[in-house]
Amino acid sequence: MRRKLIDCFILIGTIVLLSCNLVTNIPRGALPTVPGTTAPETTTTISQEQPTITEPTSIPLPENLIAAYSLTSDLSDMTGKNAPAVASIGNPSPDGFFCNSVCDLTTPSINGFNLNAFTIRAEFLEPKFPLFNDSVFVAGDFRWAKFSLLSDGKVLLVYNNSQEVPCSVTYEVNFWHEATITYDGNTMILYLDGIEGCRVSTALEVGDRNNISLLDSGRGSSFIGIVRNLQVYNSVEIPQPREPQPGDVTLTDQTLAPVDLILQSCPSEADLAAIDAEINLSFEHDPSAGSLVCHAADGSRDLTSFKRIVYTTLLVMKELEFTQPLPWTGKPLYSWFIDTINGIRFRGDIERSYCCEPAGMINIQTDLSVVDTNKWIDPQFSSGAQDLMVLFVHEARHNEFGGHTCGTDDNTRAEMGAWGVQYYLYLYLANNVKDASFLTIPIPALTGYYSQIATGDADRILISSFCMDR
Repeated sequence: MRRKLIDCFILIGTIVLLSCNLVTNIPRGALPTVPGTTAPETTTTISQEQPTITEPTSIPLPENLIAAYSLTSDLSDMTGKNAPAVASIGNPSPDGFFCNSVCDLTTPSINGFNLNAFTIRAEFLEPKFPLFNDSVFVAGDFRWAKFSLLSDGKVLLVYNNSQEVPCSVTYEVNFWHEATITYDGNTMILYLDGIEGCRVSTALEVGDRNNISLLDSGRGSSFIGIVRNLQVYNSVEIPQPREPQPGDVTLTDQTLAPVDLILQSCPSEADLAAIDAEINLSFEHDPSAGSLVCHAADGSRDLTSFKRIVYTTLLVMKELEFTQPLPWTGKPLYSWFIDTINGIRFRGDIERSYCCEPAGMINIQTDLSVVDTNKWIDPQFSSGAQDLMVLFVHEARHNEFGGHTCGTDDNTRAEMGAWGVQYYLYLYLANNVKDASFLTIPIPALTGYYSQIATGDADRILISSFCMDR
């Protein structure tokens, strides 16, 4: 979400940054979805007994089992009582349905669903703790039952859309767990690996559809891991305690554009030294201090995730070439930037970013609620390094042009103030990058994603940040 602040710019991504004058409370564009898109390649080593439902067997399925989606070979219902599930992006694999944040999976409305007595069960594995809450499964369009995983290993029962019950059970990464929710018409109980974690007495607020969504909680697809063996019963089936089963999973993210490969790299010492020679970077506050993602021993430098995203964002700025000159300068973007300011101060003691103190130095506010993203736009946050680069440019224009001409806004785009420069930079990122593949995700459903985000940001600025030019 982008939100209006007085003289504030908000970035949610690698860092949360506040700067002068941003935009309105309008959601950023959601991921496009195209059924049947190829799933990310995965390399998986898993050691465990396969659940009964996935093993070839001639034993009849229980009558009260009204849906069974193994997700290991296809998206069909093994009971034959329901249509196949639908995945907008991704496909099943021998180990389950893999998701690397950009995917979702939904069943049709389950036939024979008994709202007064049901059990929903699925297995999941997460290779790392999520940055935000992940949902293993969500029941109904109204989300009347949700099994939610927290970033610290805890589990949350969510019911009737947004009511929450903290649970006593915890999950581990790189282990197969079994998630279960039962309801008997009065009490909803959450189990993890057959152990009761929490319960609540409630009536259900349901809609027209009794579908089950996996991997997607409604705020955008962000689940990173594997789900398999979704089962739905029209009765209360108390699960048996079981031991979590170890699994070693490596997900290869194919949703990376060339720009993302730079952002996720560890720059060479030579590249870092070249930037240091061109611009003074003062890390007075590093919200990711204490944990290194790059190392001098590997030919780079000892860098935290925060320092890496700063340096790699500047490397991306160096790489960017446009099909025509930028409207406010005849120079390439990076050349203009380093000629316009003397340096950047990264500070934790200011409320918002601003220019300039001392003269020629832009001051970038960092927030302690840091999340580590290393993409141009991370689908988990609809934000990323693009926003960091645009913030740098916005503040640099203040050093060159001065303040805003209409309170916290500019009068017109033609003035080429900080808002005008930001507006045109978004348009150029969307339409005028010389090598369009540089900002293109190599998956058909997502090829225009970065361009769409930039276009949407330009549109939001146009309607919110110019007093006489809307």
